[in-house]
Order: sequence, then C-alpha cells, then structure tokens
Amino acid sequence: MHKSPYKSTHAGPHHFIVQLQELFYWPTMKKDVETYTLTCDVCQKIKTDHHAKMGVLRPTHIPSQPFSMVSMDMIMGLPASGEQGYTAILVIVNKLTKFGIIIPTHSTLMQEGFAKLFVERIVNVYGLPEVIILDRDK
Repeated sequence: MHKSPYKSTHAGPHHFIVQLQELFYWPTMKKDVETYTLTCDVCQKIKTDHHAKMGVLRPTHIPSQPFSMVSMDMIMGLPASGEQGYTAILVIVNKLTKFGIIIPTHSTLMQEGFAKLFVERIVNVYGLPEVIILDRDK
C-alpha cells in the first residue's frame, strides 16, 4: 500500500497510518509504520525541513602572500601510532597555495601545547599569519 502509484502515502507516517487504518489493524501498527517510513527512501527525500534558514556564505578573500592566511583543524580519534603513540593530527593549510602541514600530536593537546606547536612549526618558519581560520572544536 505504501508504494501504490494511486495513493500518496509518502506524505509522512501520520498520513500513511490514516490510510492503513481504513483497511487493517494490528496492535503495533503505529510503531511499525514509523519504522517503515524511516527506511523509505522516497519519504526521506521529500521530507520538509523545519529548521531555520542557514546564513549566507561569506567567502574569504584571496591572500596577497603565502601564509598570510591559514586554516587549521584537529583530526582526533585516530589509532595510536609511532613511538610516542600519537592519536591525533593537527592540519594547517596555507589558503593561497593550499600547501598543507600535518603535525602528529595527541588528542589531549591543550592550549599551551597547541600554541607551542604553532609557533615552532608555522610562526618561526613562515611568520605570523594575518588571518587564522578555525572551526569551533573543543
């Protein structure tokens, strides 16, 4: 009945239950219908969004020289590797040339350790960037 070309039961679980109750009944019908509609590909594709509109994207300007703008991200939850047992990597990308620097580290890295790595690997070699782009990780 859900895949019938004559009835629009892809409008959500409530609409599907109403049409199904005209012909059938079983004790766990509501739970079964909700579970079935969660696995229906068409139902998931036509589902309406109820969240607020997203903000407008603001592209970053093109930097004038290498390493005047960098982006950083921590990739955590990796299996331990190396003699020191690194479990994370700090990725720093130059926004002009897309040159990436990958620094192995630990998931327990705090602000002081992060600042030390950044100064040793970026500031001492390329100078202090004008703009640093981060996501809001912990």
